[in-house]
Amino acid sequence: MFYSLHSHTYASNIRFLDSINRPSEMIKKAIRLGFGGIAFTDHEALSAAVEIIKERDKIKKDHPEFKIIFGNEIYLIDESEIKNTSKYYPFILLAQDKEGWDQLRELSSFAWENSYVEKGQVRVPTTYQKIEEVIGKNPGHVFASTACIGGRLPFLILEHDVPGANSFIKWCMKTFGNDNFALELQPSDNEEQVIVNKTLIKLARHYNLPFIVTTDSHYLDKEDFKIHSAFLNSKQTSDRETEKFYKYTYIMTEQEMIDILTLDGHGISVDEAKEAINNTAIIGEQVQEY
Repeated sequence: MFYSLHSHTYASNIRFLDSINRPSEMIKKAIRLGFGGIAFTDHEALSAAVEIIKERDKIKKDHPEFKIIFGNEIYLIDESEIKNTSKYYPFILLAQDKEGWDQLRELSSFAWENSYVEKGQVRVPTTYQKIEEVIGKNPGHVFASTACIGGRLPFLILEHDVPGANSFIKWCMKTFGNDNFALELQPSDNEEQVIVNKTLIKLARHYNLPFIVTTDSHYLDKEDFKIHSAFLNSKQTSDRETEKFYKYTYIMTEQEMIDILTLDGHGISVDEAKEAINNTAIIGEQVQEY
């Protein structure tokens, strides 16, 4: 069974235009497609939580087994990189229980309390050191995954930085625990994403870690791509390359994910694609309602 573990609502628009999704529509589609649950991982924002809770309460009677998962897409950097970097690496955190949700809130508060403006953009990074302090002292309540093509691990892979990639994975395993960390594939025909997907599977095998697939959903249906593109570029100063990064970022069926992951030349088998889908249940089934 598939759990959608990386998705965005309107709350991701707090610092820049990003998503046209509303929680109610996302939940309805996930249920219609037979998913086990859906995670909400807005860009350093937990502000949709109250609306999501209300939607969870509405569906509880008719769909008691469907999981609503609260998460956050943070920007992970080292303390030494604060105000001294041009790269802020996305990273996914998912609360498994009430303690995990409290940890996400503490980390998000830290990010916003220490935010700053750089080149007209509000930056809200979370440091390795703060995660070690908050989660490292009480692990087992937050699940982590490596996020999209902009994440640190995909970046290191594309830079052919083998020592750096191994060091990052080992840090994640040590901080979150082997049972609370996964490598994240995404279905796309983007050449860089294809390279990253194949490499992540190899790394997962080497470290005996699960690899999962997410659609990093920014809009609801495939047909909404042009609407989403127009939204992202609705500011006069905006000229974002939507085709390259957002073509496949909608809530898709399991078969669509399999078809895209296994396109000719992508180097992923149908069995591997199905494994990535089934591995999402490793996370989803651990989540408690609170």
